[in-house]
Amino acid sequence: MLYSVKRVGIEKATMNSATNKAKHKEFVEKLNKHIDAGNMIIFQDETNFNHYLSRTTGWSRVGERAVVALPPSQGQNLHVKGGVSSGTGIVLLKTHEGSVKKEENARFLADLFMTALRTDEFQELEPNQKIVIVTDNAPAHSGVESLARRMLAEDGVVNLHRLEILRLGPYSPMLNPIEGCWNSLKARMKKHLADRKEEMMVRGDYVTYKEHRLAIMREAVETSKGAITRRLVWRFERHCLRHCFAAEREEDMKLGA
Repeated sequence: MLYSVKRVGIEKATMNSATNKAKHKEFVEKLNKHIDAGNMIIFQDETNFNHYLSRTTGWSRVGERAVVALPPSQGQNLHVKGGVSSGTGIVLLKTHEGSVKKEENARFLADLFMTALRTDEFQELEPNQKIVIVTDNAPAHSGVESLARRMLAEDGVVNLHRLEILRLGPYSPMLNPIEGCWNSLKARMKKHLADRKEEMMVRGDYVTYKEHRLAIMREAVETSKGAITRRLVWRFERHCLRHCFAAEREEDMKLGA
């Protein structure tokens, strides 16, 4: 038997417990019912970036290392929240600096629903069809459903009966197509930041270096978000199908597969 050195993947010991396998299966069964009903499915998630997001390959002379100059520290993370669907592409995408609290998550869910109401995809739905937002079970998402509904009611939104939140099972990002979309966004951002690396080393017209670098990061997100198209979301939906089939059979979920 031959062995080779590989990058180590970290999996939670409880990821494929009997209880979690049952929850993965339950999620897929609920998702399939919403698909059969013709509901608008929006996949929601968040990710974060810092200044150490850089390309892993580059040009150099033969015999020399390819290197890239980066700031001495990663700096503050820029959080990006998004909701995507295969009928619209990006429904809503927002950036946020600093830690993200439950209130911010609830506000994003409320804004995501209101934005979805204005899409062509929603306008084509029948009156009995719903907007289903798929989200994970992160601690910061605990109890956001009721808080988001309260915010929507305060905003005067009257068709709250058309909103439904569907929770992923524990430790199952492979069932969420937006995870692949984040990878495509980061790949586009790497090129943008590589082209701007000299600017990241100076303060420019900003009061602090941190403010300047965060501005460059926000610009990178705005410039690169075009990578997330309807076709891309559809492709990652197809990619997630095999994991959904595995979940239905209560098989082990595998990260990075």
